[in-house]
Amino acid sequence: DADVAKYISAVPHITETIIPPRAKLVIACDGIWDVLNEETVANIFVNKIFPQDAAKAIVTEALKRGTSDNVSVMCINLYNS
Repeated sequence: DADVAKYISAVPHITETIIPPRAKLVIACDGIWDVLNEETVANIFVNKIFPQDAAKAIVTEALKRGTSDNVSVMCINLYNS
């Protein structure tokens, strides 16, 4: 990726935060965020019992809305139920 090296940094942006009880995390590529906002993604996730079902539903919705990029997504429960 030498041709884009002057536009990107290899230095990570790191933050720390306190995770509230019963937290959920969505990690998704830009193909998801190009067509879905955070509220929509969160609503899909909280309305599914299993994280893998939420991930599939998010991908399906992004494709339905015409994303033209890749649609990788992970939905993670950050607690023990």
